[in-house]
Amino acid sequence: MDKGFLVDLEDKALEENADAWTLTGYASVFGNTDLGDDIVVKGAFAESLKTRTPLLLFNHKMEDAPIGTVVDAKEDSRGLWFKAELPKDDEFVRGRIAPQIKRRGLKGVSIGFKAKEVERKGGVRLIKKAALFEISIVNVPMNPLAAVDGFKSNSPLGLKAWDALSTRDREGHLKSLGLSNELARRLIAADREGRGAKGLRDAADGREAPAYGSILNSFADRLKG
Repeated sequence: MDKGFLVDLEDKALEENADAWTLTGYASVFGNTDLGDDIVVKGAFAESLKTRTPLLLFNHKMEDAPIGTVVDAKEDSRGLWFKAELPKDDEFVRGRIAPQIKRRGLKGVSIGFKAKEVERKGGVRLIKKAALFEISIVNVPMNPLAAVDGFKSNSPLGLKAWDALSTRDREGHLKSLGLSNELARRLIAADREGRGAKGLRDAADGREAPAYGSILNSFADRLKG
C-alpha cells in the first residue's frame, strides 16, 4: 500500500458536539506534485469511493484501532474532500489527538492507497486510478495546497487554551466566529495590551485574572447577532 500526498493542516475544522468532534477538509489535492513526485489526477478515487469508505487512522497505523469514522468522502474540483467524526469517549482521541490538532501539534493529513492505473511523465508519476484504503492524521505535512478547513468549538475558550494558541490561531479562532480580519487583529491587540495592564493590577491585590478567551467569544457572538 502506498502512503503519500501529505497535506498541511492550515485552518483546522474541528466542530464539537456532546459526543464527538467533526473534522472536515482535504486529504489530497488534484494536480499538485507532492514530495514523492506523485500527482493525483481528478477522478482517481471515484471508483474506489463507490465501493469502500476509507478508515480514519493516526500515522497510517493499520494495526491500531481507527481514531474515528469517515462519514463522507468525495471528489470535487479541488481534490479529495472528507468529513470524519472523532469520538470523545475514546481516551486517546480525547487526550492526544484533538488537543494536538487544536494547538497545531498535529499538522498533516495523508492517505493510504494502492495505485491501479499510472502514467509516467517527465519524472512524475500521475495517479489516474487508485484504491483508497485510509485517511490519516499525521505528524509531518508535505503538501501545503490542501487543508482542513478551520477550527471551531462550541465550548467557551478559557484563558489557558487561549494562551496556548499562536497569534495566527487566535486570529483564526476569532474569524471562525464571523469576525473580519481587521477586527480579529484589533481584538487580539486589545487583549494583549489589556491583559498586560490588568495582570499587573491583579498581581498586586491577589485577584485571579478573568478568562479573556471566554470574554472574546461572548463579544464575538454579540457582534455576529
